[in-house]
Amino acid sequence: MPAMTDPHDGLVSFQKAMDRREVKLYPCATDKGLFVHVDHPAPEITRYSYTRLSPEGLSTGISILVMVEPYEGFPCFQVGYAVPEQFRGKGLATDILTASIKEIRNGLTRNNVRVPIFIEAMIDKTNVASVRVAEKVLGPSLAEEVDKYTGTPAYHFMLKVHP
Repeated sequence: MPAMTDPHDGLVSFQKAMDRREVKLYPCATDKGLFVHVDHPAPEITRYSYTRLSPEGLSTGISILVMVEPYEGFPCFQVGYAVPEQFRGKGLATDILTASIKEIRNGLTRNNVRVPIFIEAMIDKTNVASVRVAEKVLGPSLAEEVDKYTGTPAYHFMLKVHP
C-alpha cells in the first residue's frame, strides 16, 4: 500500500519552485510576514500554500490548504503542513498553521462567504510532532481511523472556524 501524502514532499517541491522563481508569493492581509501562493494542480482544485521566509529567502515552513467536499454543508479545507529540519522545534508549524487559517477565513469573509468553514487533517499516528501541532491548533482528534487510501492508522482532526 502507498504511504500517506507527506507535506514535507510538498515543502521540498515548493522550495525548489521558489528557487527557480516559478512561484509568485503575495503578502497576506492578516499577517505581513506570511505569504501565499495560489495555484490549481488540477482544473477543479485550488491550492493555497502559505509560508514564512527566512532572511535568506528560504521557506521556514508551509501550510497547504485545499478545498475538498463540503462537511455538514459548509466549505471544508484539507490541510497539511511541514517545516524544514533546520527550523524545527521553534513552534513554526503551529504559527504558520494558525496564521494560514486566519488568512483563509479573512479571504472568504472579504468575498462575502460568511458561513462556518471546516479545516480537516488526517495525520499518521506515528507522526508525533504533527499530531501535537494539530492538537494545539485544531483541537482534539475526532477519531482514530485507518486512512482509506493507504491503510495507515491515523488521527482525524476537524476544526470548525466561525465567520
